[in-house]
Amino acid sequence: MKSNLQSNPFVLAVGGAIVIGIIAVIVATFWLGPTPEQKQQSITLVQSVVDIEAGTKITDKELTVIPWTTGELPPGAIFNMGTVVNRLAKVKIPKGETVLESMLVPTASNDDLSSDIPLGKRAFTIAINEVTGVGGFASPGNFVDVIVGVKDAAGMPISKTVVEHVKVLAVAQARSITDPTPKLGTNVTLEVSPEEAQKLDVARSLGTLSLVLRNRADKGSFDGVAASKNDLMLNPNVYSDTSTVEIIRGNLTTGSNGVDSGGSQSGAMGGQR
Repeated sequence: MKSNLQSNPFVLAVGGAIVIGIIAVIVATFWLGPTPEQKQQSITLVQSVVDIEAGTKITDKELTVIPWTTGELPPGAIFNMGTVVNRLAKVKIPKGETVLESMLVPTASNDDLSSDIPLGKRAFTIAINEVTGVGGFASPGNFVDVIVGVKDAAGMPISKTVVEHVKVLAVAQARSITDPTPKLGTNVTLEVSPEEAQKLDVARSLGTLSLVLRNRADKGSFDGVAASKNDLMLNPNVYSDTSTVEIIRGNLTTGSNGVDSGGSQSGAMGGQR
């Protein structure tokens, strides 16, 4: 048999052609990749399983992947859940909707301040200096109270706490919460409720606002009244000597001013004696 194959060049040529053809098919398959039909069967798209509100950070529990089988891929389609998790929704994404890149806040914009404001809260900026800003130690991530110094109806200075336990979002444009270095700036941005924002807006039109730094774990509330000059014991009458010394001479009692109880001077009484 072997001798017949060797003596028949035609058989050898055909066999070699078959082997080369098989090799060519294998190489072409790897080189060209899967067919469009095969691609459709292997591609998955990210889809929401719940309603995702605008401005919220997306979690993996709110997503799933579905196979793409027919039709054209929608522009901006996302194939991997990891690309979506921890991104911010720019618009509301209804349940069962295919998540598109246009529905998400761009990754480069995640440093935008608005992305750090919780729902129901507001960012409010007040002017400060080195003194009213706690020497720069009120860094982003810290919590502060805000007090206002004003004058009452009588023109006397008073100090009142306006808001308590509000988070510092930024000092000037610095927002890093990992940098412990004191930050001096001309303004500070606070995370407040809408009601607190209104109070601060009125307070800064009346007087000077100052920050009061507090411990992160301290969530207590101060229910005291406004502090005034009287609370500092600065009333001059407190230290003036208004006491009267009585001098007893026989049956006469004379005050320190030399006038007896009957209104006559002690010197005149002495002359009558």
